[in-house]
Amino acid sequence: MEKRVILAVVLSSMVIMFWSMFIEKKAVPTVAGNVPAQTVLPPSEQDQHPASVSLAPAVKPAPSTRIIYHQPDVDFTFQEETASIESATFKKYKNYEFTLTDAFLLKGSRLVFKKEKQIPREISFTAKDGGMEIKKRFIFAKPNYGMDLEIEITNLSSSPIAFSAPFLLGTAKNTGPAGQFLDVAVSAQGKITHARPDKDRLLKGVDFSAFREQYFVNIVQPQTDNNTVAISKINVQSGEISILFQPVIVQSGEKRSLICKAYIGPQDWSLIQPVDPDWVGIINYGFFDVISQGLIKLLRLFYWMVHNWGVAILLLSVAIYALLFPLTIKQMRAMKDMQMLQPKIEQLKAKYKDNPQKLQRETLELYKEHKVNPLGGCLPLLLQMPVFFALYQALTRSIVLKGARFLWIDDLSLPDKAITLKSALPIIGTQINILPILMAILMVVQQKVSTPKAVNSEYAQQQKMMTIVMPVLFGFIFYTMPSGLVLYWLVNSAMSATFQARIMKAAK
Repeated sequence: MEKRVILAVVLSSMVIMFWSMFIEKKAVPTVAGNVPAQTVLPPSEQDQHPASVSLAPAVKPAPSTRIIYHQPDVDFTFQEETASIESATFKKYKNYEFTLTDAFLLKGSRLVFKKEKQIPREISFTAKDGGMEIKKRFIFAKPNYGMDLEIEITNLSSSPIAFSAPFLLGTAKNTGPAGQFLDVAVSAQGKITHARPDKDRLLKGVDFSAFREQYFVNIVQPQTDNNTVAISKINVQSGEISILFQPVIVQSGEKRSLICKAYIGPQDWSLIQPVDPDWVGIINYGFFDVISQGLIKLLRLFYWMVHNWGVAILLLSVAIYALLFPLTIKQMRAMKDMQMLQPKIEQLKAKYKDNPQKLQRETLELYKEHKVNPLGGCLPLLLQMPVFFALYQALTRSIVLKGARFLWIDDLSLPDKAITLKSALPIIGTQINILPILMAILMVVQQKVSTPKAVNSEYAQQQKMMTIVMPVLFGFIFYTMPSGLVLYWLVNSAMSATFQARIMKAAK
């Protein structure tokens, strides 16, 4: 019976742990069509009778010119006609491409931009529409991946104009496994809220906002008050996140500027903090965020000691195992006690096979007589699960593992890809990953070492299932996991097998 309970707990836990990895999210968000390009002015400003600027929603110009703008650590791909950033390619992270699609685009505008200037730390674009000139200036003079964006509005007409247009933060495309990591972080009144980008939503009084995926993030903070972030759906697989400014009144012959400071880079607190300490709070690992943050800090400490992320993961595995060792020992001893009672339980089943009530009473008496808790092996396991969930989130979203090498592994954030095949094999494809195979083999050995000899054929079938099915299931689940996570689990399993073998040997 105890094996069925343990199997149910493990399977349930694994389903919860990996549900978000395999489940398809629903539609994700835009502001297109839902937010007017021209905002109604307050009465005091309406008295100035500003001219209505033609920024009604229109089909944006089809981008035809891409400009690659090189920076020391990142290459930006701009769309010239919209003066927007299509993507950022990060050189220190194996040329990882962060797709933004139309970041910093002024939505609903007929403006067609042309590049005006391009120097090492600045690139600017200019567009004219009737009596208005718009200049967008991107300045990359801040530390790390920080930048400033200036939108300068010049009134070339003889009448006041009111400028207002939604400002695109990024486009979320919920396709493939990476779609689960899409997230919108919004700070309002000193509190950061993480919103799923899968339904229309307006968030008001925003200080700064961020659009993030698994490893990288685009953070924008307008230097204006009372901003609104809009999340709205395009279709079932994509949507947009926009910032809505308060209207800007520009008198005849006057220039007005909208300033935003921004960060497009890794979700790494050590890189974000120098740009703006308040932005660090956008890094979030989900329900067990507090535990995940602690584990990442501990991992960084080990890296500081050994200067290798693979070795740091090994040390983290040992540290967590030592921390949870009392619970692990209690679990192993409870499992051993249950296994020692199994022959007597089988005798009771044979004796009272026609009397379930009597069988239950006698079984409980047996547990009481030998001071065995039938759930003793499950409770410690359940208490450990938050740590495993938190570690899973921390390692799968940790940018520090991107491009980190260890032994034959080129990138700890990806499967280890030990062997590349010329032709694809069923299920596994063209890459053979050694770590999950080693983990499955180790689990088979652990099952054989820790399982006593079967007392009957039914129990023998249960043992066979646990010995073969569970390692295969775990191997399949972990086969495409980041090698850093599999490495942790492999080391943890090896230590568990070692202590389990010692306990079972001492019991004989």
